[in-house]
Amino acid sequence: MTLAEFLLARSAERDQIIRRHGAGDPYVEAEIAARRQLLALWTGQEAHAPVVDGWRERMKDAALADAARFYLAVLAEPYDDHPDYREQWRPMPPEATAGAGTYL
Repeated sequence: MTLAEFLLARSAERDQIIRRHGAGDPYVEAEIAARRQLLALWTGQEAHAPVVDGWRERMKDAALADAARFYLAVLAEPYDDHPDYREQWRPMPPEATAGAGTYL
């Protein structure tokens, strides 16, 4: 399982919980949609990502890719007690992982 797959699965679980407690609340639905768009964008799930001109090309930039890895690692950290969580996903400052490619 990749970090992206892990986060998408946890996000789906969280969405179900949030909807049970906030069913019909437009802010709840907006928060879920926003998080899904961000995850889709940062994880490369292009079918669900918002259209951002040149995004795939810009993700080839090492600094931006490192920032994406850090962002995803921070999102995953609250789930560090989950059996599928991998210690290698623990967030480190982007400068400590520059070009390492360890998260995705």
